[in-house]
Amino acid sequence: MKRTTLILDDELFRRVKKDSLQAGQSFKDYVTELLRLGLTSKKKVSFHLQWKTQKGDPAHLLPVEDRDRLFDLLD
Repeated sequence: MKRTTLILDDELFRRVKKDSLQAGQSFKDYVTELLRLGLTSKKKVSFHLQWKTQKGDPAHLLPVEDRDRLFDLLD
């Protein structure tokens, strides 16, 4: 068995840690299982983006033609 180091962002670490505890497995065993499942899965991960449109007053929309004003609103 080889030893390695994973660098995970904090949110992902907390989620995997929580899930491993709920599954009653050690963190190492749970991550190993996730990797094994991911590598053996033939299902491809994909998603479909659906846009929702609605009628209304466009005054609330961001002014994309005015870059400086747009950045001010985003700050």
